[in-house]
Amino acid sequence: MTRSIPLRYALPFGFLALSTVLMALAYGLRHAEIVERNETLMRQRAAGLGAFIVPELEEEFARGAANAGDPLFGRLHSIPHLKSAFVCDESGLILNAMLAEWRGRRYAEVAAGPAALLARDPGDRTVRFEYLEDRGRLWAAFPLSLGATSAGPARLGWYCTESDVAAQMAPVIVAHHRGTVLIAGVILITCAGLWYYFDRTVTRRATALVAATRAISAGRLETRAAVTGADEFAQLGAAFNQMADELKAREATARQFERRATDAIEASGLGTWAWNIATGDCADNLGWVEDAVQWADAFNVLRLQLERMQKGYIPSLREYNRVFGVSRERLARAPKDVLILHPGPMNRGVEI
Repeated sequence: MTRSIPLRYALPFGFLALSTVLMALAYGLRHAEIVERNETLMRQRAAGLGAFIVPELEEEFARGAANAGDPLFGRLHSIPHLKSAFVCDESGLILNAMLAEWRGRRYAEVAAGPAALLARDPGDRTVRFEYLEDRGRLWAAFPLSLGATSAGPARLGWYCTESDVAAQMAPVIVAHHRGTVLIAGVILITCAGLWYYFDRTVTRRATALVAATRAISAGRLETRAAVTGADEFAQLGAAFNQMADELKAREATARQFERRATDAIEASGLGTWAWNIATGDCADNLGWVEDAVQWADAFNVLRLQLERMQKGYIPSLREYNRVFGVSRERLARAPKDVLILHPGPMNRGVEI
């Protein structure tokens, strides 16, 4: 037999499961939105910074100034979430950088971001961006001129910056986490409230009605359901109690007729007859019917008036047929032919 989940558990936990799925979906969408928005913001900041820095760097390199870009790189330390910045030539040699230890080294030796960024298309001299999602870093590369030399035309190079997107969006992520935890708490409290509500208003009252029904089925007709409130369960409880009252009244009526029938048979000296209302069993020692079969010349069968027998004078028509009816089996036990008389109309299966 398949076991069903009680309503007080099914609804709250169903609401919890649905809320959890929706909350996880909303969390993922919101997190992706935060990452995308902050990446876009950092791209805009890097582009704005590059538009300001590149012309000044080109001017200093054009003048052939020693340690070109030192003043600019010194000021870059004060920009929030800017982790590093450097200028390199096309061969990858770093000419100047925010971090002094990077100067004179190849960019491939110090960071993986610019290596992937600058190796993409050497002939493309447009601004480039590369977002390293696993580290939360955004690299930007801006083409610039490194000035002319005595040996030939102006050299070309790149101004590269590294922005910490993860640090930029960390406060927003923390606020997002707190909001998610708050929503989860509200959902749990709501589920607990739903469980309490259904336990008090549905499950307990339904369980009480089931217990009362089983008690009535077991013959305890004095059982009544508690009726509180004016909702559907209260109406159902009132209807149940009305049914129990009618059953109790009918049982009392049936027992009254049982006593009358038993007393009448015993007073006539024909034997005894016991009818158990609860089980429907009947016991009798009406042996005089069988004795009459052995000596009677005729059976005068009285018609049972069904329209007058609705008050429970007999247990059932089948029981009446068993005790008083004329059957083939009963006639087979007669030692001689018997004349059967009936006033008609006959109730077939009852008297005969």
